[in-house]
Amino acid sequence: MSEWYKFESFCELNCEHSLPAYSLLVEFYFYSMLDNGRGASINMASSAIKYVHNSNSISSPTDHPEVKQSTKECQKHWKKNRKRLKRDPFPLEALKIYSSCRPSDTSEFEFLQNIALVANCFRGMMRGGEIVKCTGECITFEDDNSVVVWDLGVTKTDREGCDSRVPIDKGLDNSPTCPITSIKNYEKLYIKKFKHGFKKSKNIFVNEDGSPLKTDDVREIVQQMIRFAGRTEKCGAHSLRSGGATQAAKEGLSLPEIKAIGRWKSECVLRYIHAVVGVGKRLSKLMNL
Repeated sequence: MSEWYKFESFCELNCEHSLPAYSLLVEFYFYSMLDNGRGASINMASSAIKYVHNSNSISSPTDHPEVKQSTKECQKHWKKNRKRLKRDPFPLEALKIYSSCRPSDTSEFEFLQNIALVANCFRGMMRGGEIVKCTGECITFEDDNSVVVWDLGVTKTDREGCDSRVPIDKGLDNSPTCPITSIKNYEKLYIKKFKHGFKKSKNIFVNEDGSPLKTDDVREIVQQMIRFAGRTEKCGAHSLRSGGATQAAKEGLSLPEIKAIGRWKSECVLRYIHAVVGVGKRLSKLMNL
């Protein structure tokens, strides 16, 4: 339902009601999505708006003839003029370098949060938008804190929330990038700052003032790590998901294992890992080349 939340934010910014929303507002929203390079998400936004309205027994503005026509025009324009930006998988080395030395312009709170967010998102092959929406009820520590379980609820590919649990095990001892160690380090500072732990929190990942992080914030965190490490990859929030899959493939995990961990329903994960599997298996030597 992230597209609905984005529409709500848009309505709030423009001092308009999101429920019920009037047709002209929805048209304006779709054109603004197009202007902001989000034309590929117009279909999902339309579905989200329709779903929420219908769930509340309200006629959806997306059924209005003019909105339908505007939607088609936006999609047609997007398909004709889109420029697919290359997004590289996030490299683990960037996280390692970043965690070894706090940048001078980053507070300790931001520093520990950034490491915890990226380490867990990377290991769990999660989308940036999935982890930042997690509340205190979404995180559970099990087996004497050797496993952290994230419950993502309804996601982009799991509209029923049936496959929402993401268990993550402990990494290397004394490693700041270990998912468990990093989230525990962050929680200690979180408690010191807000006087309560995650369980009583509306949002786990927040700004210094307590406002929740958004997907755009995850993208900036990822790009900050890339810059700090002196690397040239073009990464966004989604690069953590592809980066986790790529790293797992390098370490020899099979396609079914990667699909299970990352909750992929299709073979689209192959576009992330196809270039590294042969190299990881030392295929040239195996082929006697």
